[in-house]
Amino acid sequence: MQNKEGTLIKKINKNFTYWLSSAGSFAEDRANRVSQYIQNIKTKISHDFHEFVNKPELKEHAESFVEDKQVELEPLAVKIQAQLQDMEEQLKPLTESVKENVNPLIASLQQKMESILQMLEEHANPSGRWTDRS
Repeated sequence: MQNKEGTLIKKINKNFTYWLSSAGSFAEDRANRVSQYIQNIKTKISHDFHEFVNKPELKEHAESFVEDKQVELEPLAVKIQAQLQDMEEQLKPLTESVKENVNPLIASLQQKMESILQMLEEHANPSGRWTDRS
């Protein structure tokens, strides 16, 4: 009886080993097929994308879109430009007023600086010449 059991166990082991090796090669085959399927999908997507992007209709549509938006935005650009010119016109009197008020201050400051420099010069050398103290 043990001999029959041993033979039966050997057959089961042999069948199980065969099944495992078949299952392993089956799994490997399926993994390869899935990998190839994914690669094919990537290739197709890339091809379709390039085909879509290079269509003349798409280029024409893009150019038309840009032209339409340019036409739509042109009045706005003109309006903004007019507003900027209005602002410039409004700022001109203010600028002139600032110049009128600041120019005398600058002239006065310049005169004071010149007189301070003159006093320093006279104080440094009463004879009007710089002396070398080295």
